[in-house]
Amino acid sequence: MKVKDDDEIRKIFKETEYESSVAIRDNEFEGLKILSKYSNNVVCSAEHDQIWSIYLDNAVKGGITVEECVKLRKMGWFEDCDSFSTFV
Repeated sequence: MKVKDDDEIRKIFKETEYESSVAIRDNEFEGLKILSKYSNNVVCSAEHDQIWSIYLDNAVKGGITVEECVKLRKMGWFEDCDSFSTFV
């Protein structure tokens, strides 16, 4: 099912916990592969040990699914500055 707006992504991320059993090697890369379906520029910014990917609204407009958001969160991704983000 497709996510309807940014707030739904935030709610999914708030209600879904990181799961070390789901987290695999290269969670950053696996997350970027998911997000690359919704943008050609998936690494928008990087600083020290964190990367920021696409804006939530771009993913919503592209049709990101609830299942993809749950998977991202379980792999350690979170929302920061209206973007998908993760520590590396």
